[in-house]
Amino acid sequence: MCSMLVKLNVEKVVFVDVTSPISFPSLKKLSLKYVIYPGNEFVQRLLSDCPVLESLVVKPIQGDNVTSFTIKVPSLKSLVLRKYEASDIAAGFVIDAPSLESFEIYDINEGSFCVIDESQMPNVVEANIEVMAYDPANILSAITSVKRLTIRGITASIPVGTVFSSLVYLEILTYNEAEWLTLLMRVLKDSPNLRALKLVQLHYEDDDEDDDRPCWSEPSSVPECVKWSLNS
Repeated sequence: MCSMLVKLNVEKVVFVDVTSPISFPSLKKLSLKYVIYPGNEFVQRLLSDCPVLESLVVKPIQGDNVTSFTIKVPSLKSLVLRKYEASDIAAGFVIDAPSLESFEIYDINEGSFCVIDESQMPNVVEANIEVMAYDPANILSAITSVKRLTIRGITASIPVGTVFSSLVYLEILTYNEAEWLTLLMRVLKDSPNLRALKLVQLHYEDDDEDDDRPCWSEPSSVPECVKWSLNS
């Protein structure tokens, strides 16, 4: 038992599955970067042994033996998931963190996934979403309380009825895909209190400047935030 430990950074190590329990009753900040685990169950057991954990950073590595990285931490307030390396097996994240306030995910791997268990994270106020290999609709529908939202390089279908009533700042960084215009109009329509909007056009290294760019289609109605609250 590491009863006094409050912060722990683990990087480039191999965990060995042991029968003796490991407990971190005071641990509040945990960083797991490029770690090899014995399997899915070990990850769940490790996090369950951190009953007051508030901040978690996870950066997986190919061949880490985890196909479903389950984060079930009721006390968690900040979560950063950064998956850089491609994997030849389907692997992703399952999140059950009802107290989460800040959420960041970067995952561009084919075959990956992110599931929000229990469907909602009602306390999230800031989120940064970049998942290019799958539709993050379930993530967006789970963070409707968000106030500051950054969406990078993705398109998404947002379930009907999803309203971002607290959103005041929206940043969209996109490549040339035309679908982002649909996403933008959908978010504007369902964000009545939006005050700031930032749009950034990204480019692939081999982009041809003569390629067709997405064309703007005049909407049939003007979103409420554009008429009443949007400042920039």
